[in-house]
Parts: sequence; structure tokens; C-alpha cells
Amino acid sequence: MKHFTVLGQRPGIQSQEDLFAIRDGFSFFAFIVPPLWFLWRGMWLHAGISLMAFLVVSLLPLDALQLVLSLLIAFWVGFEARFFYLEFLQKQGLVVLARVSALNSEMARDIYLAEQPKSHMKVVNPILKTKPSPQQADMVFGRN
Repeated sequence: MKHFTVLGQRPGIQSQEDLFAIRDGFSFFAFIVPPLWFLWRGMWLHAGISLMAFLVVSLLPLDALQLVLSLLIAFWVGFEARFFYLEFLQKQGLVVLARVSALNSEMARDIYLAEQPKSHMKVVNPILKTKPSPQQADMVFGRN
């Protein structure tokens, strides 16, 4: 099983579309092309920094040194990219709601939603889509 961090706007019941499930661990795509991975996630500053790092490394005179430093940067980004994304989402206003073990991100969101207590949900009249009035409740329970 993989471990996921579930993020959302606030604690409590939310729809699955409002939740983010970020998997822990190595990101292969971030290892292969770090600037593109950051751009895909909307992390412009991180993309620029990683691009500048690779450009600086490419200016070094020794090819062996370029290779070693490029691989070190790529491995570091591959291992830390998801953590960077998690911090980026938190700066956008999301909060960490839970840590879940699941097979994929959709299942992680489903597990989080299934574990939420149902006690704070509103009772809604399905016909009117509103809360029932006291008179309606009296009619249902046979009180006049």
C-alpha cells in the first residue's frame, strides 16, 4: 500500500473533487524532467530554480562533474518533489486533513470521506432542499 496525505479547504465532510491526495515517495517524472514537473503543477518559482540549477551545472568544464551534479539534483528533486508540492498547496490555503494508506489517490480520498463522522451533517428535506420547519416536523410525527 502507498501512503497519501489528504488535503482540503477545511476539516469535515467535503466532496471528492475538493480533496487532494498526494502520494509520499519518489516521483519518477520529477526525476526525469524536474522543470516540466514543476510547471505541470503550477509551481513557477520551483521550475525556474530547477532550470537555473541545470543551466549552471551545464556550464561547468568537466563532463563527469556535470553528469554527477545533474544526477544529484535530479535524484534530490525526485525524492523531494511531492513534499515541495505539499508545501505549495498549503501556502495556497489548503490544510492537511489526514494521512491514509491506499492503492491510489482516488481510494485515499474515498477512505478519508468514509472515516468522517456523520453527526454534523444537516437534515435536509429532499423535496424542498431546505431544512424542515417545526410545523413540518410536527406533521410528520403526528403532532398538531
